[in-house]
Amino acid sequence: MSGQRFTAYLRVSTVDKQDPALSFPSQLKACERKVRELGGEVTVTFEDQESGAKQDRPGWTALTAEARDRHTRRFDAVIVYATSRLARDRFYAALFERELRKVGVAIHYAMGAGDPDTPEGQVFIGMQQLWDEFERNKLARETKRGMREATEQGYRMGGIAPYGYRRQLQAMPDGHRGDTDKSRVTLEPVPDQAPVVTEIFHLHADKDWSPKAIADHLNRPGGPPPPSHVDTTRNRRGHWSAGTVRSMLRNPVYTGRIVWNRLDFATARQNGGGPRLRAQEEWITAQDAHLPLISDDAFQRSQERFRTRPRHQASSTNGRTYLFAGMIHCATGHQPLSMQGKWNALGLTETGLVGLQVIILS
Repeated sequence: MSGQRFTAYLRVSTVDKQDPALSFPSQLKACERKVRELGGEVTVTFEDQESGAKQDRPGWTALTAEARDRHTRRFDAVIVYATSRLARDRFYAALFERELRKVGVAIHYAMGAGDPDTPEGQVFIGMQQLWDEFERNKLARETKRGMREATEQGYRMGGIAPYGYRRQLQAMPDGHRGDTDKSRVTLEPVPDQAPVVTEIFHLHADKDWSPKAIADHLNRPGGPPPPSHVDTTRNRRGHWSAGTVRSMLRNPVYTGRIVWNRLDFATARQNGGGPRLRAQEEWITAQDAHLPLISDDAFQRSQERFRTRPRHQASSTNGRTYLFAGMIHCATGHQPLSMQGKWNALGLTETGLVGLQVIILS
């Protein structure tokens, strides 16, 4: 292994709030010490500031793309600070390692782990990856416990406020000895948006307008601007969509209630598509948490209209399963591609992909 060129892969998480200015240099120093022990040299680095449970990372994608070209790549092996820096998901870690192993690039670890070239070392690495996933799942459980309690006390969990409201920061109580930069969040109406919400529910519940018709009405010249999307690369035209209107009409937040655990985003991240609506008994609800923009009666009439006129369900909701669900991604690095198919005469699925360019991680 003497004289071998290494690339150092450095990652800090978006969850544990590590300081990249401190974490990246300290990881790199540990990687360089390990590489010197192995008789090699670090020739290039790749960095990511992403969750360890996330597969789509710009730095790692660039690393693997370069690794595939044996003639021009600047490294022969990869050094990572610890197994948890590569991934906190055993499945993704195994895919990453196998993908590089197929092009003759091994992954080594500066701390712990074992020799990836021996069966014993591979077992030890697998055990550490199992522990990494356990720690992530345990942290998620404890985080959800805190979010549940905060919701029951009337505070909002999550990111941006729903259209019609803005976040109102509440100081932490006296005696709080945790992160003093944190605040608890409640909602207060936005004066120029609140009437738009009222109009949307009125047109749907009382005038029998569809979400598409309401969106067209709001997109009229001089109409109100749409909500800001959490993903700034989307909705660049600045138009209301039927999907946005439908989501608002489904959201009980406008009745003054705080609801947490209503949508399942984890399934969407794994299998593609939009978030799944959980069963109502799984919701955590706080009544009278903020000023309502509509009455309970208006909200219930709108929900009744959805029940009496259900949307056409796509084939992805009919209980079929697909072998590559969650494993095939758009080549530009977005969500997993949706899977579509039909049963043939032999009872097999003829599967198609919604998209053109794909990357299969095998």
